[in-house]
Amino acid sequence: MELGSEFNLRLEELEETQNSIYYKLKKHHTYYLDSGRSALKLLLKEIKKGEVLLPEYICDSVIRAFSEFNINYYRLKEDLTIDLDDFHSRVNDNTRVVYVMHYFGALQPEEILTQIFLMKNQSDFIIIEDTTHSLFSRMQTIGDYCICSLRKWFAIPDGGILYSTKPLEFCNMNDLKRNTNIDKAYGMILKNLYLDGKIESNLLYRKILTDAEKKIDENKKIMKISSFSEYLLKCHDTIHLTTRRKENYTQLLNEIATIGLKPIVKVEEGLCPFVLPISIDGRDTLREYLIENKVYCAVHWPLEITSLYKIKRSRKLSERILSLPIDQRYGLEEMSYLIRVLKNYKEIKKCR
Repeated sequence: MELGSEFNLRLEELEETQNSIYYKLKKHHTYYLDSGRSALKLLLKEIKKGEVLLPEYICDSVIRAFSEFNINYYRLKEDLTIDLDDFHSRVNDNTRVVYVMHYFGALQPEEILTQIFLMKNQSDFIIIEDTTHSLFSRMQTIGDYCICSLRKWFAIPDGGILYSTKPLEFCNMNDLKRNTNIDKAYGMILKNLYLDGKIESNLLYRKILTDAEKKIDENKKIMKISSFSEYLLKCHDTIHLTTRRKENYTQLLNEIATIGLKPIVKVEEGLCPFVLPISIDGRDTLREYLIENKVYCAVHWPLEITSLYKIKRSRKLSERILSLPIDQRYGLEEMSYLIRVLKNYKEIKKCR
């Protein structure tokens, strides 16, 4: 059994569905790009430069996208909700953009969002809402524009989206080239064959996926989503996705509480979790143990190469956080296995 890491792709299960994200976003004005960072870059080309308020915990690709802005970081509380007093103190006449992030499927509290929206009406800044972790909890709250990295949710080789209830008239999509590099799909298909025991392709698919991800990171161009990924988005059932994630999250949440682990944020009932993030001393030791047992957990996010690493609160969170996988690939059996591995780790630690 293997959990986490990149998605595998089952071609035999592909069939268009009315429950897909492609159809659910039909009421919005949408631009489908090759990545979330392309979506953000496309939007920022149309926004007057000035000061941007970013949360003090965010991935480096967002920080790099705002390289031409004066970046000011606002404080987050331990549960990753916005510190409204600190936020209020940082808004000024030069504030052009406020970047709001919802973490791991939880939403920023309604009262905080209301206060930020009221400040927007007074200060006339633009709100960019990052829904990469919260797309299936709520598609939009107070954002003028929303951006999301779709490939974090689905088995697609590329994909991000810029969307809004407002018309997106500042870009002619016909001027953008379509991404044709779908190498990542080959790795996802090989991973599926490996997991099904049909071919010994472990090293090969991992190399393909690693190389493909590196190319995505290095790509500077803004491109439209590949035709293959656009088709795949019409095939992924979002009802299955949200149902399975909620079930897995609940099962894992209840069990890890018995061994003294708890999530950094609590995803309320009715919302859709992205992962189950925990904060733990000796995070890297636990992560290595999980890898030995074929459980591959992401870190959201490594900050060593960013200016956020100088902020003690951000650095501490980055060094302790671990994202446990609960996505739609898995069910009761896989979550039970993950719980056993975590409990075994705790027993080993006790004996030392």
